[in-house]
Amino acid sequence: MGENLNKLKDLNENYKSLQALLEAYNPWTDGNISKLSEDFFAALKNEDNEFSWLKIDSYDKKKDKEKKDLYEELKDKKGKAVSIDYGIPSHVRGDIENGTVFLCLVNPNIDVKVAMCEAVGKQDKEDIKKYIFDISSKGGILYKEIVELKGLKKLIGLEESDKDKNQEKNKIGYYTANYFYVILSSINVKKNKNKSQNKDNSKNEDKLKKALTSFENFCINLENDGLNKQIKEEKEVNKESLKYFVEISKNIVNLEAFPFRSSTPGFAIKEENAGNRFANCMVNSTSNVSMLSARIIIWKILEYLNSNGKKDKPVFIFRRFNRAWRPSIENVLIEDFSEDGKDIDIDNIIKELHEEFFYTIGPKDQDNMLKMGKNIYKNDDNIYEENENENDQDKENKGNKEAVFNEIIINALTPKKDKKENKEYE
Repeated sequence: MGENLNKLKDLNENYKSLQALLEAYNPWTDGNISKLSEDFFAALKNEDNEFSWLKIDSYDKKKDKEKKDLYEELKDKKGKAVSIDYGIPSHVRGDIENGTVFLCLVNPNIDVKVAMCEAVGKQDKEDIKKYIFDISSKGGILYKEIVELKGLKKLIGLEESDKDKNQEKNKIGYYTANYFYVILSSINVKKNKNKSQNKDNSKNEDKLKKALTSFENFCINLENDGLNKQIKEEKEVNKESLKYFVEISKNIVNLEAFPFRSSTPGFAIKEENAGNRFANCMVNSTSNVSMLSARIIIWKILEYLNSNGKKDKPVFIFRRFNRAWRPSIENVLIEDFSEDGKDIDIDNIIKELHEEFFYTIGPKDQDNMLKMGKNIYKNDDNIYEENENENDQDKENKGNKEAVFNEIIINALTPKKDKKENKEYE
């Protein structure tokens, strides 16, 4: 494991546990969200043009008092902050303590009318709190999308309320289709060269494939039911495998580079234009809210390093790494791990992070929103594609990279009890 990463392990007491980290740095406390939600409801009623979710920074009692409030800082730069003020933010969703696959994304642009519809539709403080920050075992966006599918809870024996029934969906959600399904499908590719060579992982891989097949069949049946198709026979759905599919979705966590919505979130590509662009200002800010996701990433990695292999190795898949994520990771390393003003070797730390933990959707400097599909990269190298100019050794290494990624995902998504059962079986 990287020499520079290991040096970080004992430099900051706030990284010793998740509780310590959140107590020190998380602005999204129940109290803060409750107060801001009250302001939000009042603003909707009174059409208050000064309300903004950016004001979470001014509610944050943990912040450095010498730093300017984020809302005031952005307001000064643009006359008025260009976030969609009523657009409810989404920041951290999923079980970060037990999760193993972290989707590190960038909040999309959103139409003002859509933002208002979402805002008006949420009139419950608890719903808003869970939408912004929910690190419970059932807090993930993927888990929520999956269990909202019509009839799924009933089929696998999960308790469902009247509210659940009213929120049922007839087709899979955005994150399930574009991320979770894609990750599992990569394991399901029928290539002998990618079949796990590890006996335990081979069993887990087969179990994951059965889970994926059951989910696919469930979705086909649901689609046919929605279209009122006259089909002779429904696709077979193994309830236990489907239940397993739901369970492993809890291992996937969503982190956003910044939580706030904007009608113009685009990053400025040229540095001279970056100072006044909302997205650039957000990821370069040293406010607690701007650095929270990066702090969670570093904490998760240090937790793994300190466990001496007892914890599952986490994997992080990033969108727009250089533009949206690197600035906040650099800020965290400087703010939280620089000793007595001494410089730390940021470039080599980030290099080690890429070697050990990070994957990207497209190259690190990719600015277009590529679909995940076959666009997973390791250190700017597509793990799937073979270049016609590559020699045999390069092609073999490429195959190894794909196999390594599959092994990592299989291991990350397999519940600990299954790993234990495999060991006992041996």
